[in-house]
Amino acid sequence: MCPHCLARAMLHKHGSFKRIVYTLLKAYVLSIYRFKCCECGKATSFLPNFMKEHHQVAWEVKEEVIRQQLAGVSLVKIAENLVTSAG
Repeated sequence: MCPHCLARAMLHKHGSFKRIVYTLLKAYVLSIYRFKCCECGKATSFLPNFMKEHHQVAWEVKEEVIRQQLAGVSLVKIAENLVTSAG
């Protein structure tokens, strides 16, 4: 289904681009594929469910930052912890 016009039309592959995503353990380079709707002509990209559009960190990293903030850890210390744990 096209996310723009909501038509149940065939989406055709329309190129790809690379995206770096950072997890708690390491960084990955992913290929993100673009698709074009035959009905409205608009293109869209489908991201993996662990990523948010225009963001380079996985949900698990954001959750860990919030978890540590709620425990009273400063953002500077959280950043140091994340860099140390990623290697």
